[in-house]
Amino acid sequence: MSGYSAHADQQDLLKFVKGCSSRLKQIHLIHGDASSKAKLMDLLRQDAPSVSVIY
Repeated sequence: MSGYSAHADQQDLLKFVKGCSSRLKQIHLIHGDASSKAKLMDLLRQDAPSVSVIY
């Protein structure tokens, strides 16, 4: 996965997902506090509705 960093911020992660969402089936949110993961999950579901987000 070129261009991906484990230290990306929320906007970088959203941009990454948008760029490859047509090939994704699931995204698993593992690290981070509960409120941050919940917000990211909501944003991912808006930006990539065909991808299943597991929290």
